Amino acid sequence: MKAIIKCSVMWGMLPLLVLFMSACKTIPQQRPAVSLQVFYNELTPYGQWLNDPDYGYIWVPAVDAGFQPYYTNGYWIMTVYGQMWVSDYPWGWAPFHYGRWSWSDFYGWIWIPDTIWGPAWVCWRSGGGYYGWAPLTPGINISISFSSYNCPPNWWIFIPEKYIHSRTFHRYHEGRGNNDHIIKVTKFVQNTYINNQVTYVAGPKAEDINRATHEKVPVYRIHNNDRPEKTKVEERTVAIYRPEFRGAENKNQLPAPPGVKNNDHPLIKKPQADAIKEGKPAVISDQGPTPSQPPVPPPALPPVKQQKSIPENKPIENRVPVPARAEKQKPVFEKPAGKPVQVPSPAKQQRPVPEIKPVQKRAIPAPEKPKPVIQRPTRPGQISPPAKQPAPSPVAPSRKTRRKDD
Repeated sequence: MKAIIKCSVMWGMLPLLVLFMSACKTIPQQRPAVSLQVFYNELTPYGQWLNDPDYGYIWVPAVDAGFQPYYTNGYWIMTVYGQMWVSDYPWGWAPFHYGRWSWSDFYGWIWIPDTIWGPAWVCWRSGGGYYGWAPLTPGINISISFSSYNCPPNWWIFIPEKYIHSRTFHRYHEGRGNNDHIIKVTKFVQNTYINNQVTYVAGPKAEDINRATHEKVPVYRIHNNDRPEKTKVEERTVAIYRPEFRGAENKNQLPAPPGVKNNDHPLIKKPQADAIKEGKPAVISDQGPTPSQPPVPPPALPPVKQQKSIPENKPIENRVPVPARAEKQKPVFEKPAGKPVQVPSPAKQQRPVPEIKPVQKRAIPAPEKPKPVIQRPTRPGQISPPAKQPAPSPVAPSRKTRRKDD
């Protein structure tokens, strides 16, 4: 009987347990409420705060040459809010998810704070097999970014669409030299996500990326950190510090960054600042160095040397006239009367010709005559030996001398 009662109690509590678990899932995670002083204190070790006459407090990051927001030291992932930028900088939780970025010819890239969190405040383009994005400037709302956002062409980053979620997408960057051509073949991505009456730029949809990469894109959920730290991605969760900002409690003591300096080089001209205050899009000049180049301060001009004043030339009074120099007269030679005497021209001296001597012929000696042979007289009674006669040459017998008997 007791066992039956226990089972009935457990089955009765099961629906209540299911309702409690579903209620826990629907309760949003609490976000800490802070003031702007958190921005000022946490970002001071990583850059310089300036007081700009148009935007107020702005921040210049201390980064290496070639830095560009939403390109350097980070990558993209898909979340329920859309495309989210994950930065590997320890301060990346703030400038890439709050506020806007702009370019200064003197300082380089600068960040203007704001209090609304977003996965990334960029403008997206797609088409021709490319995805591209560029940071939004101050005063540009979501509707303008989808219609007539006019930023310098070298702000855009274009890569092949299949590498959008690659952590090494930098290797496939097309380069800013092709931006003018790619902009002509791409269109604005008009995709947003609305949550708690806040509209976010979502970027390319997951279905489009699945079609481009031939893979199912993982969707990450967001976990709120309770302190400022580097953003971490583990499995299907991305942990990031994203507080909510409240107004200043003491209006007499407004938050201010430590070590702030005055900005002697305004970011934009006054007519553009007035256009932003009126809600019109600001047009940024395309001239100036590219975002990949480090800011170059203007060179100091050398001091100008003061030249001595040259006294004015005035006529001198009571000047003694100097007599003019007499010109030298050339001598004139008179020709004598009568016929001119012809003077014979001296004969040219000829070089002596050497005497040619005849060649003496050598005497050829005459051949010697043979000496006569003197025969001695023989004695009487002495017989001289007969002279030797040459031996007869052997004669071959002719055929005619053969016998007839043969």
